[in-house]
Amino acid sequence: MSKETYPIFKLAERIVFNAEGTYVLLDTGCPYSFAVNGKVGSFCVSPKTEEFFDRSIKLVMPNGSKVTAILSPLDGYNCHLTHDSITITDEQEQLPEHDYFLPFVEESGNFLLAMGKDLPIVEGTMNGMPIRFFFDSGARMTMFGEIALTGGKPATGSYTEWMAMLRKNETLDVYDATLDFPCGLHHEGKSALVKNREYMFHGMMMGIRAMLGIDLFNDYDLYISTANQQRGIALKRRR
Repeated sequence: MSKETYPIFKLAERIVFNAEGTYVLLDTGCPYSFAVNGKVGSFCVSPKTEEFFDRSIKLVMPNGSKVTAILSPLDGYNCHLTHDSITITDEQEQLPEHDYFLPFVEESGNFLLAMGKDLPIVEGTMNGMPIRFFFDSGARMTMFGEIALTGGKPATGSYTEWMAMLRKNETLDVYDATLDFPCGLHHEGKSALVKNREYMFHGMMMGIRAMLGIDLFNDYDLYISTANQQRGIALKRRR
């Protein structure tokens, strides 16, 4: 059993930390954790080659160092993010004080769940439309594949980024998004439309309509609870 705290960095709005010389991306969108040396701090993870990271992840720090590890809380880690640090533990513990809690949906019949893969799915609405989100802390903002989810709003801009799932660059149109959840959480932010059939197919197979990005982190401390019996995301507004 271990518990460790590291300073965090923002890299293209994603959360990265340095665990004893290895730059690590926090990514709930990844099914498991891995690293070039098979370690994230004192935690043992699956080994991957540096060529894999060059081909698939393609994240480089401003100092030129490559991100060569992924930590997925879905492996059974509780991850507590404040404005400047991340605390990781594989022990069960009490949830910290919080304002909102988004429980992960326990669903049967999903083909990925049938393969033994837990998914960080939460329920809410996007621009007034009921929706299931896949929480992806590796995504800079909410992403979706259906034009209907824009709520009829016009695009406010676009940007191009590398998408590891598709292993290529995609140009994404950006829209304003209003997100609401049963616990009372209300969020006004940005969302990106991914015009890619493969992306939409992945979403349909998982029973979701959008990825919920890490931009919620801008206003809240996040506690991702997966090593506890109560699984989900606790949010504490920064005062």
